[in-house]
Amino acid sequence: MCIAVFIFPKKCLSESSLKLGQIQYSGGAGKTDEDFIKILNPTDDKINLKGHRLVKRSTASAHDTTIKAWTEDDFIPPEGFYLWANSKNGFAASINAGASTTETIAEGNGIALRFGKEDEGIIIDSINWQEEKEPSEENPSQTEAKNYLEKVRFNEILPSPISGEKEFVEIINLTEESIDFSKWYVKDEKNNKKSLSGGIIKNNFYYKLDAFSLNSEGDSVFLYDENDNLVDSLSYIRSKSSYSYSFDKSSWRWTKYPTPGEENRFEKILDGKIKMDSEIYANVYADFEAKTGKETQKFKWNFGDSRGSTLKKTRHKYEKAGTYDASLKMSGDGEENILYFTVKVENYSAPKVRIIKIAPNPKGKDSKEYIIIENKSKHKIDLEGWSIATGWKSLVNHPIRDDFIIKPGKSKKLTKKICAFTLNNSQNKIELRYPDGNVAQKIKYNRKKDKIEDDEIFEITEKNWTWNKPQNSTGETLADAKNASTSSSTLVPPEGKAPEEDPGNADPEKENAANQEENVLNTDIQIDNLEFESNLGKFSENPSFTAKKKNRIQLVSYATQINMPDFVPKPTGQIAGAYTEKIVFFEKKHWLLKTISQTWTGLNSGINQLLNKL
Repeated sequence: MCIAVFIFPKKCLSESSLKLGQIQYSGGAGKTDEDFIKILNPTDDKINLKGHRLVKRSTASAHDTTIKAWTEDDFIPPEGFYLWANSKNGFAASINAGASTTETIAEGNGIALRFGKEDEGIIIDSINWQEEKEPSEENPSQTEAKNYLEKVRFNEILPSPISGEKEFVEIINLTEESIDFSKWYVKDEKNNKKSLSGGIIKNNFYYKLDAFSLNSEGDSVFLYDENDNLVDSLSYIRSKSSYSYSFDKSSWRWTKYPTPGEENRFEKILDGKIKMDSEIYANVYADFEAKTGKETQKFKWNFGDSRGSTLKKTRHKYEKAGTYDASLKMSGDGEENILYFTVKVENYSAPKVRIIKIAPNPKGKDSKEYIIIENKSKHKIDLEGWSIATGWKSLVNHPIRDDFIIKPGKSKKLTKKICAFTLNNSQNKIELRYPDGNVAQKIKYNRKKDKIEDDEIFEITEKNWTWNKPQNSTGETLADAKNASTSSSTLVPPEGKAPEEDPGNADPEKENAANQEENVLNTDIQIDNLEFESNLGKFSENPSFTAKKKNRIQLVSYATQINMPDFVPKPTGQIAGAYTEKIVFFEKKHWLLKTISQTWTGLNSGINQLLNKL
């Protein structure tokens, strides 16, 4: 980061007490747009910036370019400061700048604070501002100061030493001649003056350990020669304990290796990449992850909406659509680094997430009620924070309390385990609501005059909602099954098999019954996957139960003259093309009767084994 203020002789034509303090021309390699200007108010009264403007000039220009103009009230507090910064990549927000524009400043630009119009307003304060007049011959030290500006500068400072140590200021002499720094001095923002007399010369470095009263929260340091000419200046925002602020030949950086009188030493800059969802929607959680090495140990996310996180992999939900300038600060075993990125948040389209099926009256307990929600988008979505509102005259909101992730193009069953909704068996209004309370979908039904049957489903087919009654083991609805004996079916012969000839004398009633039975066995019944899953254990074959039944048959027939049949007839049906068995559950015996029965069974088995050996 390059924070530097190069101040040339300036002209102040106003009695205003505002001063230009810190100026940053670049944040370092790859961060050339991270510019800021600090305006100081050293008075005991607040000062209004309305009517002022920050302007710049290149060395070849004689006209102003406005950086920022204040047209409305904006005050600098007493003994406070005000920051302007470049707005690119969220830099201004990251340093809490009071104002930002897209203008940039370059090292060598003249910077001025004017009151009034460009080129005409009164200059309140300026830095590196080119005067129309040449330097006066009566004061040749000005020319001498400009020569120093190119050859003498700050190289390192230690603003916040650990307890028992002293601050230090280090100057580098880039000339080929010796310079007597004993009459030079430095000042800070509060005009505290400290002589450099008694410093140490080492190679081309000159440094002095002393109490310079540098502020750990941010300060500026000014270097003056023996003729009171300003030679160099340096500014910083916040210092770290025992860290020095050092120049790396291109920019200024904090380092944990103070090196007074020696070449500056730096840590490796922590680096990484940011992985986030390609599409991010308002009121929907988005995933963010820092891809870094093991040396990065701490993370500080700033999502650009006054919220953040300290996790390496985290989630965040934006409340409003828009473009956000965000950042990730990384720290650990290396030099801190900040990655800036932009997040585009869009409003989520309501039709992409909808309720497609409702089960208000499942057989058994009401706790089995469920709602099927479909995600028609191309990306997964987490509905945690959304809600289901139910009722009739007034609706009660029931938030989805846990993760409820639906994959793209898929649907998922929502139960009362994570959303305490209630579905009335006669009439109900249902709303699917966004986290902000806005309604994504409205549904209602009224079955007061027509009772909802057990397991009857209310679902959408294309654009219309219809009631689908539960099916029996043959795939027919219960209502249709009542009339099955009077209906007829047209059979299609299996592929590759010719239809049988009509014998002519066959009994029509028996033939009709046979045809109905064959139709039942050969009809491919289509069962909804969700309905099939919800009925598992009711009609499907249970391997555990089958094994128990086989063992019981073997136990009864063991060592006896009784031969049990290998096949036990059972009522069969067909669901999704597979033969099934309806399981009947018997009432459990009292534990004492069960123990006695097991004892006699074991005793009987032992006697049978003994008799079999005789």
